[in-house]
Amino acid sequence: MLRSIARIFGLVFFALGFYILLSSFSSVTGFAVINAEDIPYSSIWGVAFLIVGAFLLSIASRISDIGGIERRVMSGSPSVVWSVQARERMRKDNFVRGNKKKYVKEVEMIAQSPKQRGQERIGQFSVSPRGHNNIRVAWHYDSKTNTIYVDDLLYHKNGRTYVDNWNNRATDGEITKGSYSGYGSIDAEDDEETREAA
Repeated sequence: MLRSIARIFGLVFFALGFYILLSSFSSVTGFAVINAEDIPYSSIWGVAFLIVGAFLLSIASRISDIGGIERRVMSGSPSVVWSVQARERMRKDNFVRGNKKKYVKEVEMIAQSPKQRGQERIGQFSVSPRGHNNIRVAWHYDSKTNTIYVDDLLYHKNGRTYVDNWNNRATDGEITKGSYSGYGSIDAEDDEETREAA
């Protein structure tokens, strides 16, 4: 929401600044739209509007989408919590860090419809998405509390094998839901890093 507002105002200011700057010079019809000001002053106003518009557009591109997942207040929408291990992998793993937007988008899609989202079962976990996409989110859903638990952020490391041999270890019962802890929201440090990556 905040991203959309900043983007709209940025576009309005940018377009208005461009229009003022362009019209401060004589137009094709031979009159200036802003004739109350001298040409240098209206040019300054045009440049000022362009700068404000560009600033708002750059702010809009840096506003994180992650906050929208966790502050979801629509009726019936599940809350989303992330394990310490998932947050740690998001900070430290180069592949995950480089694909944060894709992981966040996948979690958003899971949150929209956890029961219908394409998934496979590996051990005690649902893993999404299915198919040829390289990213994988290990999660589970608690229908009693209407909560999605993001357990881990994974990817194919070698052929069908996930990073840390996760899929084989989860299938063998070495990795279970009990292997993950410290569920919470993405903290300010993660949110700041996501803004920088955007």
